[in-house]
Amino acid sequence: MAGEIELLAKRSLVGLVGYDAAGLVGRMDIAARSTRFVTAGDGLMNVNSAGNKFLNFRRRRVAKTRITNPRIIIPNFYMSGSNEVGTGSAATVNGASFEIKGVVTAVTFSGAATGTVPNLSFLVSDPLPNTVIEKGEVFFAKGYLNFPSGMAYRSDAAGSIQNALGGDCFEYSANALTDRTLTSGPFTSSDASNVFEPIIVGDSDDPALFWLGDSTFSGVGDTLAQYDDTNCAGFTKTLGQFFGGFNAGVGSATAAGFTAAVRTNRTILANTYATHLIQGHTLNMLGNTLVSMQTDLTNERILFPNLRALMTTAPPNGATTDAGATVANQTPGANESKRTALNDWKRLCPAVGIGANAAQADWSGCIDIASVFEVNAAGVKTRNGGRYPAGMSADMLHPTSAGYQMARDAGAMLRAALAA
Repeated sequence: MAGEIELLAKRSLVGLVGYDAAGLVGRMDIAARSTRFVTAGDGLMNVNSAGNKFLNFRRRRVAKTRITNPRIIIPNFYMSGSNEVGTGSAATVNGASFEIKGVVTAVTFSGAATGTVPNLSFLVSDPLPNTVIEKGEVFFAKGYLNFPSGMAYRSDAAGSIQNALGGDCFEYSANALTDRTLTSGPFTSSDASNVFEPIIVGDSDDPALFWLGDSTFSGVGDTLAQYDDTNCAGFTKTLGQFFGGFNAGVGSATAAGFTAAVRTNRTILANTYATHLIQGHTLNMLGNTLVSMQTDLTNERILFPNLRALMTTAPPNGATTDAGATVANQTPGANESKRTALNDWKRLCPAVGIGANAAQADWSGCIDIASVFEVNAAGVKTRNGGRYPAGMSADMLHPTSAGYQMARDAGAMLRAALAA
């Protein structure tokens, strides 16, 4: 079944995208050219390995916009639940570089070849001058790092997130390694699954999206996240295939959890390098009252005062007795009425929030992800139908890879329809 996605907005997409005769240009009422997120694969690290202190990384990225003055950001933190945690001590950047069209060029940090990353923080390189990376171009960020208290890295319990065929490399050891920073091409990885996750920013005219969400955004169940043409995981495929951004999805996350968490780095990164906040916290909140969920989303939204904000609707959630193979054996969950009420509120693109901070919150639009999937008990596409099409979710919580691809394809239809 073909999916359709709605992007409901109040002010002609309210700055998310603009259109000219050639299609998507992404320049409506956002600030002039500035330093922004410019790729779509960047994400959060979630593991600390105390025994491994040195690492080389080579991370594949696809430019989602025309990039000038690219920079590499080196994080020295990882996620533990909803909280940011430092590795325990300052890290040293022994070298870092961009590899573009086979040419490796070192970057500097405050004019020096090396740099220090404070614990529970990040370090931004100097811009690489006289450098242009064209939209759609594949390039690599590289670095040789030392974490005295143990390295941070990113893993995925559902499978590999390392695209070795695409050129990702990740070498690590308890002892010093050969510096691969200025060597072109891949090198031998220590494992075939995990990655170190730098963050790439650069100067751009186009929107940059900061995705807050749960495991459906971080990409649990999306076995193709690193390999398809979007270079995006989970539901970030919908618009991340078109725009640069940062995927801050965390499993089991909620809006209230984010607001209460140790979140300084994520908040700074978003407010510095994004133009739009995408609030994807949905399913994990459904045990609360509608007013409580609305208040939590309001309190989260106001943490990003300079960003346009869009919410996403909650996809179906319930139970299945045949791993989603048929619609007939799916049952909406106990919180179905709350899910549909929350979705209907989000579709209004509220001009004010709920609760004590109501007047400080507003939303530019709603990315109606639920509309991609929902069918009724007869399998007929229906708003608030409460079920997935057959084969699109094995647990009525996370889409299958086919489900995520359905969301991706819906995003493409959205772009084509709006550009027409």
